[in-house]
Formats: sequence, C-alpha cells, structure tokens
Amino acid sequence: AISVQVGIPFIYGAVNGWEGQLSVFNYRGSKSYSETFNAFNEAISQDHPAIGVMGVGPGIIGTLQAAEAIKVILNHEGVLAGKLLQVSLKTQHFELFEY
Repeated sequence: AISVQVGIPFIYGAVNGWEGQLSVFNYRGSKSYSETFNAFNEAISQDHPAIGVMGVGPGIIGTLQAAEAIKVILNHEGVLAGKLLQVSLKTQHFELFEY
C-alpha cells in the first residue's frame, strides 16, 4: 500500500449494511492493512457479499476516522493502532478488538 511506502498512518474505515469498522495501520510500528486483513478478506468475501449501506453509516465512520486523524496529528494517546472498532448501527453497540 502507498501508506506503507511513504511511511504514513492509514486510517481505515469500512461500512456494509448496518455495520462499520475502524482501525489505524502503520502507526508507531503497528501492522499494515495487508498484514492484518488479506487472508481474512479473501476468506469472507465469497461468503458475505456487499449489501449496501445504511445512509448514516459512512458519516458516522467518517467522523470517527477524522477523530483518529486528529489524535495521530496531535500525538495523542488512544489511537486505534493494533485495534479494530466494530460498530453496529442497529443496536448502537461498539466493540473493540485487539489484534
């Protein structure tokens, strides 16, 4: 990925249906996106087709990405490097996974 080549963090966000994800890669020695997800994405892409998105989902995930960018720029603690935030817009449930 270009972010790895130029040595800058990649602030990842994804939305599918009523679900969203957020993470930060290439930050202070954290893994890159491809190191973390390539094998996983290949395994699930055949079983879980894209179903569109809930209209507010991209706005919510995008706002959270902006907050992560500000934390990276300000060198603030709590950046989601090495973590994946899973968001359910149906239940308003946020779950944080470490990898």
